[in-house]
Amino acid sequence: MPKTFTRSEVASHNQPEDIWIVIDNEVFNVSTFQDEHPGGKKSKREPVSIPPCFCSYKEIPILLYISTLLNFLFLLSYLVMQAVAGKDATKKFKRYHRDAILNKYKAELLVGILDINAKEKPKAGSMFSLGFLWRRN
Repeated sequence: MPKTFTRSEVASHNQPEDIWIVIDNEVFNVSTFQDEHPGGKKSKREPVSIPPCFCSYKEIPILLYISTLLNFLFLLSYLVMQAVAGKDATKKFKRYHRDAILNKYKAELLVGILDINAKEKPKAGSMFSLGFLWRRN
């Protein structure tokens, strides 16, 4: 029987070296997969720059635009896995991947399933942990 995790347990794995995600109520540890994923750690690299003397002055604005765009895209791809760390990534995963990708890495990355029936305890100090509701006057 696979191990079960609550949402708060998965949410605690949200650091760059410790990333868990949920896809279709299955929990995956993708920490070691970051180097292989295009949106992982390898995406963080040196910025693109214009070669100093390989272009005419008319080409410089176009090359500046292209280098800025490439730098933005590389930064964006680096942030992909960080953005879904500790969260349900089902919608984002399915938007960009086929099910075959999940099946390919499932045996290696699956750590358990999400306990969707688990009652989460309210955070200490929240309004609901006080035992009554506040009334506005």
